[in-house]
Amino acid sequence: MEKTEKGNRTCLTCGRILTNPDENIRLCPRCQKIGISVAAPVGALGLSAVVKKLGPRLLKGTVYLIKGLKK
Repeated sequence: MEKTEKGNRTCLTCGRILTNPDENIRLCPRCQKIGISVAAPVGALGLSAVVKKLGPRLLKGTVYLIKGLKK
C-alpha cells in the first residue's frame, strides 16, 4: 500500500487518500462500490454454470440418498 508524505494510505486504483487508518482492503468507498457491482454478476454467472453442469447429478444423488433413508 502506498503512503503519502504524511503517512496517509491511498486507494490502489484511483489514488484517493484514505482517511480511515484501519482500512484493510485499500480501496476508497467509490472503488469498493464499483468492485461489488462488477463482482456480483460475475459470481452469479459462475454459480449458475456450476449448477447447470453439476445440478442433475446432485439431484439424482439426493433422491437416491432420500430413498435409501426411507428403507
